[in-house]
Amino acid sequence: MAPIASKLYTDDVSLVVLLLDTNPYFWTSSSISFSHFLSHILSFINSILLLNQLNQVVIIATGHNTCGYIYDSSLSSVSSSISSNQSSDDAKMPAFCSEVLKNLEDFVSNDESLSSVGAANGVGSSLLSGSLSMALCYVQRVFRSGPLHPQPRILCLHGSPDGPEQYVAVMNSIFSAQRSMVPIDSCVIGAQHSAFLQQASYITGGVYLKPQQLEGLFQYLSTVFATDLHSRNFIQLPKPVGVDFRASIPSMEEKDLRHPLLPLANNADATITTTTGFVGPTSNDSGKTTSSRLSVIARLLVIFLIGAISIWASHEASKGFVITVVNNMKDTPAGEKFTLFFISNDEAIRLVQSSSTFAAEVLFPGDDSIPEKLIDQIDVQLVSHNLTSDHTVAVKSLGQKSKYILFINPLVMEFGNFRYRIRKEIQKGMAEILLFNRQHTAPKTLLAGMVEYISDLAGFGGPKPVFKQRDVSAKCWEEKDSGIVAKFLAYCEKKSKGFVGRLNQEMNRDGWYEKLMDKVLEMPAMHFCVQFHDFTIKNEDVTE
Repeated sequence: MAPIASKLYTDDVSLVVLLLDTNPYFWTSSSISFSHFLSHILSFINSILLLNQLNQVVIIATGHNTCGYIYDSSLSSVSSSISSNQSSDDAKMPAFCSEVLKNLEDFVSNDESLSSVGAANGVGSSLLSGSLSMALCYVQRVFRSGPLHPQPRILCLHGSPDGPEQYVAVMNSIFSAQRSMVPIDSCVIGAQHSAFLQQASYITGGVYLKPQQLEGLFQYLSTVFATDLHSRNFIQLPKPVGVDFRASIPSMEEKDLRHPLLPLANNADATITTTTGFVGPTSNDSGKTTSSRLSVIARLLVIFLIGAISIWASHEASKGFVITVVNNMKDTPAGEKFTLFFISNDEAIRLVQSSSTFAAEVLFPGDDSIPEKLIDQIDVQLVSHNLTSDHTVAVKSLGQKSKYILFINPLVMEFGNFRYRIRKEIQKGMAEILLFNRQHTAPKTLLAGMVEYISDLAGFGGPKPVFKQRDVSAKCWEEKDSGIVAKFLAYCEKKSKGFVGRLNQEMNRDGWYEKLMDKVLEMPAMHFCVQFHDFTIKNEDVTE
């Protein structure tokens, strides 16, 4: 079984993908000149790069006809000069500005060359949907570059009016960003609010701001949007007064009505001739008959294919389980957020499915007989009272199958990173369900450690455990700290690939017994505990 990659985030290192509105139709009517606006932006970008030497900034220009990358700090020639001792910090700023301005000038010229006609009525919209797609593509490439990467966010500096024809594409980008947990921040500099960006910031958990005094734009940007995602949990950021959730429907211009919705027959086809007597079939009639037969055959094949797909779908459905999501706090702010982010878009159902699949791949590698077949239903409930932990799992017997209830603590919804926490609790809950389905006799400390191990592997690691020499017992799987047990399991997995899956399958088949660890490791487990103890003392923070 191939190792499953985990997602690890650094706390205060940021990747800011900045979408810069360069629509000339907007800037000719704006209250602030483009050069003045650009001076604020360049100072803001430079401040982000100075806040942390690992910070990255990518600029995407959003024109009227096209969009494109104009600056990437990770690839910039200026970045290479930062490591050299010949240039000072004061010398880097002009070099950075000249590179951005040169690329921006080339982009604007190219965008203007693509303009065959101007804006028909007033200010034309910019290609926001295209720049959002490019930003998400860049972020996904960063996600795939390795387990350790900066925390990405998208910042839209936008002034052009919304383009109704881009509504579907923009909403697709918004929901893609939501699934990837990439917040979209919005700074609107136009005369009117942007319904697109209001929805984008609200749905993805970003910040929406429309500065009142554009002369102080740099102060707005540096105090609101320069903050990294980790620090946002501890400060109070601006909140929108309201969000316009109305869908934008493109108007039907006269130019779109040049062709009728239904094609009209030509004069030859409209001519009706009446004849008497029998007329034998012509070559055209023969062709129509053949075409009719082929049409009937094609329809029969489609019906047969639909029937086969239905049978296959029923077979697959019989192997799965029912998932329901219940909100017991509908009329509260926490309940409304839970409905918006996890029920209205079926995100909770997708999280249960993906978490179940992930845990099953770890616990049952290459085995089709996973205990999901014993699960009839899983309910995810946001309870109306506080729990002692962020989640608990309960089980109800339904004959030979079982119904599991995953209770979510409503206090989780009060955190700024509540979506991350919900994903973590659902992942841990599904691991518990798959583990606790059969292994009633195994030590609870071992099962808790396996749950923690799966959570760590999925990228939801908890605080780093502090090891104490007296706490590392002879039987490492009996440690009270589940984080230490998870570290031990990861150590065994590294030494013996597939160890966790084999251990679970042995417990699932024969139950737990004292020598099971020795059997799975193919050597006395005590030796592994001693090695793990020595490894921990050398490489971890160990206190006396």
